[in-house]
Amino acid sequence: MIRLYLFLEQGLPAEHANYAMLKAAKIKHTFIWLDPPVSLGSLTVADVVKARTTQAHKRVVRAWAQSAWNAWSPHHDIIRTWWLLAQQSTAPDGYSL
Repeated sequence: MIRLYLFLEQGLPAEHANYAMLKAAKIKHTFIWLDPPVSLGSLTVADVVKARTTQAHKRVVRAWAQSAWNAWSPHHDIIRTWWLLAQQSTAPDGYSL
């Protein structure tokens, strides 16, 4: 969920996603269980496989991600807080987000 937050709300480029997840993993001991929503969103992987072009695939994957992020909206504040805490953790030399 942190990755979706960073990608969709913060505009994190895909090439920085793995570093961001390593940073978030440093505080994973503080994470609590988030009850999943009743619906995980209006789009599924079945919608993604219907895409016939690279452009369409990218568009549907982004819409799928947004749909999933929206479904988890009751937990957005905690997810944002987790990222703020992760930002305070020590980063490897030369990296910052």
